[in-house]
Amino acid sequence: MAKKERFILFLCVMMCGGAIFSFPILAQEKDPSVVNAFMSALEATKIYEEPKAESSILGEIEKGGQILALTVTATGWYQILYQGKTAYVQADCFQEQTVAEELKQEIEDIAEAQETLSDEEIKNLVEGGFIQEGPVYEKYMQEKEAAGEKQQRLLTMVIICVLTVVVVLSGIGYSIVRRKELREEQK
Repeated sequence: MAKKERFILFLCVMMCGGAIFSFPILAQEKDPSVVNAFMSALEATKIYEEPKAESSILGEIEKGGQILALTVTATGWYQILYQGKTAYVQADCFQEQTVAEELKQEIEDIAEAQETLSDEEIKNLVEGGFIQEGPVYEKYMQEKEAAGEKQQRLLTMVIICVLTVVVVLSGIGYSIVRRKELREEQK
């Protein structure tokens, strides 16, 4: 193999490696199902630090008490906010409630004033329609737009790398075929 062909092959390998290592950035872990609904406790229910009965108990909700369920896990736990922190309650102890407009406004006010909300909690509140304006909403939408642009640039880079590899491999293939033809002509 000629020096030039080895160099081209080296470039192909490097571009393929870069493309392969960029794919985990695009892959995202599956989120729990988004609920974003108000729920009423059917019975007195404990609030847990993690979605399992063996975890630390943070508090209790009385029968008829209301929560905002953000997500539901595959194992049947609602993720909620409790004293500014993520917490969990057993989903089968709650039923969905209708939400009055005043209550929705309260949620927006609390969310905007709450600086301890995680990005995931803000995402759930915005995408669930509970926060539709204000600084938290605007910041989330700007970050979402920036993430979309970043993903688009990354996808464009991957496509360019793949096309470059195809072109280079085609050139190598042509070069090999052409060499064979020249050898046969010389015989």
